[in-house]
Amino acid sequence: MGDQPKVDKNIDRLKNTTIPEVRSESINDLMTLVSGNPCLDLGQKGISVLLTLIRTYLEEDVDLTRTALQILQTVLNPPPTSVQNTALQNADMLLQANVLQLLFRLVDCKDMFIRLFTIQIFLALHTLSPEPVEQGILALRGVDSFVQILADRATEEALRNEVILLLLALSRTSEPLQTLVAFQGALEACFGIVFQEGLDEGSIVVSDCLQVMLSVLKSDLSKKYF
Repeated sequence: MGDQPKVDKNIDRLKNTTIPEVRSESINDLMTLVSGNPCLDLGQKGISVLLTLIRTYLEEDVDLTRTALQILQTVLNPPPTSVQNTALQNADMLLQANVLQLLFRLVDCKDMFIRLFTIQIFLALHTLSPEPVEQGILALRGVDSFVQILADRATEEALRNEVILLLLALSRTSEPLQTLVAFQGALEACFGIVFQEGLDEGSIVVSDCLQVMLSVLKSDLSKKYF
């Protein structure tokens, strides 16, 4: 049993309470439990409660939204040595709940940590279930949202670097997304970051940007782009 009853108790409290202090205490306790064991099972009920909290309190409780997103990010990224079944189940439940629409809404938030956890959730979902995530991003025309983050020189480095990793993952696995990466300004944004970093070949960020560009250049799109 372990900590699972505590997880279930906190989920029930989050679902039923109308008291802000109880809600805050419960979600922080849940974050502590999940941090100690990312393989704990939130279940359909837990996923639903967290998504409802995010949708309901996004505008009025930044800390609650951050923590709810961090919990989701954590349960999608179990340690490499652990069994991935729970993470796959969590990803499937999130996708069935049309989470991508919510994530794109969160990408446009002003809070850096909300945006950072959101991009990390995109990355984790793509790693676990690439095809439905790619289809969802195409259907929602979401690449432009990622490119805007890269093109904005005011974007914090941590957020920018996660977006580069996401674009790299997307450009490696999907030709339609390669097209969008090529023609919606991502290459120009990557060029700009490479020069901004001083052409430092030892920089991981520069290496990732170059790999994004290489993914497109190695495809048939290079004949159309140049």
